[in-house]
Amino acid sequence: MDRLSQLLLKPIEIRGTLLRNRVAMAPMTQCRSFNNRICDDNISYYAKRAKGGTGLIITEGIAINDTSAHGYPHVPTIGKKEDRILWKKLTEAVKQEGTKIFAQLWHVGALKNVEGLVIAPSSITHPYYLNKKGSVPREMSLDDIERTIEEFIKSALYSKEVGFDGVELHGAHGYLIDQFFLGKNKL
Repeated sequence: MDRLSQLLLKPIEIRGTLLRNRVAMAPMTQCRSFNNRICDDNISYYAKRAKGGTGLIITEGIAINDTSAHGYPHVPTIGKKEDRILWKKLTEAVKQEGTKIFAQLWHVGALKNVEGLVIAPSSITHPYYLNKKGSVPREMSLDDIERTIEEFIKSALYSKEVGFDGVELHGAHGYLIDQFFLGKNKL
């Protein structure tokens, strides 16, 4: 085994979280959570990756408990008690294999691609929708922003409650947090 491979398989501690190796599974949206609730298939999916030796798993995007947060069909949420029971089962299955797991929390903002309210930092249609059928977002009020922040906080606390080792806020790829940085000229 070469030096780089040895380093990759060496444990590492990051801010108090000890990973058994430096192999991390990046978040990948699956759209397999029917009715926005994870199921045994989701639990099996993550447990198999943990069993394969991954040091850290970051989940697919978990929509905060806000109806405007979901961007795609069949994306999981964590806001309801029934959701948290299943997430607890999932984190336990992953940890049983010696793998750490982080929840990735998101709100898609103007990139919402399912029925319902679309809110964003401005009422400008996202460039993704310029040549497609897309909703013009409603510009977020200060109350909307405060409520969204609260939902991120609640979702992070729920994540801790069900056994996640950490939380990642999805702030890239043009989703809500990123939209605040884009500005009116770039969105």
